[in-house]
Amino acid sequence: MNHKKLYRINTGLTQELPIKVIQFGEGNFLRAFVDYIIDKLNTETNFNAGVAVVQPISDGMVEMLNEQDGLYTLFMKGVKKRKFRRNDLYAAFKKELILI
Repeated sequence: MNHKKLYRINTGLTQELPIKVIQFGEGNFLRAFVDYIIDKLNTETNFNAGVAVVQPISDGMVEMLNEQDGLYTLFMKGVKKRKFRRNDLYAAFKKELILI
């Protein structure tokens, strides 16, 4: 299987968002909850906010996020009327920084 690397140019997500949010930490909860909400606000309203992520520990994920242009995939599974499963690509991250 030959997958393309996850870059904004490959996904059509090339919009440059101004940084309006500084987030300390880049873990699963923040990406799956907080950044999901920011991305929804960007797509469903005119919030128009990029996120600058600060990595507060040495073993963080900032390098990986930088390698894929700040993009990540969120896998959601749950129940709403019937079972649902979604795989969405999110692009709220604008800049990732290491603070150690």
